[in-house]
Parts: sequence; C-alpha cells; structure tokens
Amino acid sequence: MHIRAHRDRILLLFILLLAFALRIYRLDAQSLWGDEDLSLQYAESPAHSLKSMWTPPLYYLSLHYWMALVGASDFAIRFLSLIFSWLTVPLIYHLGRLLFEHKVGWLAALVTSINPYQIWYGQEARSYSMVVCLGVASVILLVMALRENRRHLWILYTIITALSIYCNY
Repeated sequence: MHIRAHRDRILLLFILLLAFALRIYRLDAQSLWGDEDLSLQYAESPAHSLKSMWTPPLYYLSLHYWMALVGASDFAIRFLSLIFSWLTVPLIYHLGRLLFEHKVGWLAALVTSINPYQIWYGQEARSYSMVVCLGVASVILLVMALRENRRHLWILYTIITALSIYCNY
C-alpha cells in the first residue's frame, strides 16, 4: 500500500508539472486583446467602484489586488488565470476519485491538464478559469456534504458556490 501511495503522489506531481508547463508556455507571447483589456480596465478601477459594476466583480477585485501585489505586465495579469486553471487539475483528480476511483481521477486530471480549452482559458485574463475552478470545488463539496451531512461541509459548499456566482453569471 505504501508503494502505491508513493507512486500516486509521483504521478499527480508529473500531471501537475505538465499542466503548469503547458499553461506557462508562451503566456505573454501576444499582448492583451479586446476582452482582456476590459478586464484590465475593470481591475484598474478603485476597488470600491467595482462593487457597483454590472458584471460579477470577484475576478476583477482579485485581479485588482493581484496587480497591486505582482505588477501589471501581460505575464503577471494572465498568471492569475493560470493559477486557477492549474488548481483545477488536482480538484478534478479529487472529484474523479471521490465519485469513482483513483484511476478515474488520474485520467480526469490528465485530460484536464492537456485540454486545449483549459490551457487557453488558463492563459487569458478573464474569469473563466476562476469560475471553472470554483465550480469544481463546489461540486466536490456538494458530494462530500451529501455523503457526510456535516455542517461545516454545507457551509463551505455555500461559500464556494456563492463565490463562483460572484465570478460569472
């Protein structure tokens, strides 16, 4: 059993490294375009003005504070989306393992790590990778809450689901 656990960790690490490499490759090869410029404009607004936006503000607030922390280069701006896209990979693994078995988790993580849309949205300064990451986390918490019926899981499920709604309609 110990050897299998060690092998599983190495396999997950390999998949995560692959996912990271595919997402960071040429992250700033082209300059920001149309919708990404809109994200930048919203994020550069004062944080208090983002609350009154017509679009859910979570991503733009996150980007606002992210840029204050790391800067506003094309690479830095897109890296926030990369993080959420990359975090989706282990979450998908966990969901596959939770619903089926570890082999399904590995396959789901591998497919997510090389999925062209996941890579594309992981390299775009928009909310899509954040909403997918939060959506997968929400489903995981729902499954766990339904199985275990523990109060803290229902609270976490509610919080993560609400955050995903504040990220995208």
